[in-house]
Amino acid sequence: YPTSGYYIDINGKSSCVNGFDLYYLKLKLNFQYYKPLGERWFWSTNVNIGSTYKNKRAYLYDQALGYGTLNMAGYDYYVADGQHYIIVNNSIKYLILPKRIFTMNFIRRLDKFYKIHLTIYGKLMIDAGYISNKYKTIGNELENRSIMGSGVGVDIVTYYDTVLSVSYAINKFGEKGFFFGIKLPLL
Repeated sequence: YPTSGYYIDINGKSSCVNGFDLYYLKLKLNFQYYKPLGERWFWSTNVNIGSTYKNKRAYLYDQALGYGTLNMAGYDYYVADGQHYIIVNNSIKYLILPKRIFTMNFIRRLDKFYKIHLTIYGKLMIDAGYISNKYKTIGNELENRSIMGSGVGVDIVTYYDTVLSVSYAINKFGEKGFFFGIKLPLL
């Protein structure tokens, strides 16, 4: 659960089948930046940019919002397909409970599991994005327009940087709700 530093990932994929009957080239950039703002305050931003060059038959590669780790506050139940996208997730976090270690003596024989590490952060989220889809999906209001979402939540960090997340968020449609998630660290 980073609170300081940055992470950059650039990758690409391509494929061609039956002499260009089905082809695609996908390029992705993920940039994450974490900055302490004070003793207990932290800011983070996560920028995802993707661009796919393909023919219409390669629909499978039109994946943007809602696929993998590309999510926004308030859009947990949505997906949006597109060839090009930018998604920016911003959050301000407050350290509610600094790292505590609790022991469960009844399982002391399991050296790696009898200690429970626990840290709790409160967070305010403000997300924005844009998904460009040349082959517009009928009825999908998230494509070819700006979208925003915001919310508040709590992250509970425990074993091996596993994050249990609870949030209350609102999206551009005015839909509000509680959302639960489990995030695992990068492998």
